[in-house]
Amino acid sequence: MIRSGVGVLFSSNIPAVVRQGAADPVVPFRSIWAKTEAVSLGLKWPMYNDQFRSIVQSQAAQTGSIFVFSVLNPGLQDPYSIQMDLNLQRQVTSTLMVETGYVGNRGVKLPLQRMFNQVDRITGLPIGAVL
Repeated sequence: MIRSGVGVLFSSNIPAVVRQGAADPVVPFRSIWAKTEAVSLGLKWPMYNDQFRSIVQSQAAQTGSIFVFSVLNPGLQDPYSIQMDLNLQRQVTSTLMVETGYVGNRGVKLPLQRMFNQVDRITGLPIGAVL
């Protein structure tokens, strides 16, 4: 006996659009400091978000920077996944059956975020920099 199935499941990009629309122009979504910057700012473990927020706000006020959480492609298409399976079953005797199968999943047009210019926490240099 052969059993098979395929499904295509769609999702919307609404959460990404909402996060982009609600981004704070003064406080960035994420701040990454090099080791030397963290020492100069007096950052110590443990600290809480409220303490970091005041540091980030004062830095933004000094530089006049406007933070962009991410750049959104206006032609962004909705992501979807294709899920499939195929099973082959064979009765060998009246009490023995053999089955083999394949299950697959493929994600298409998934929104991904790339982190550029990440800093190594130990050296304080951008990742990939040659010492």
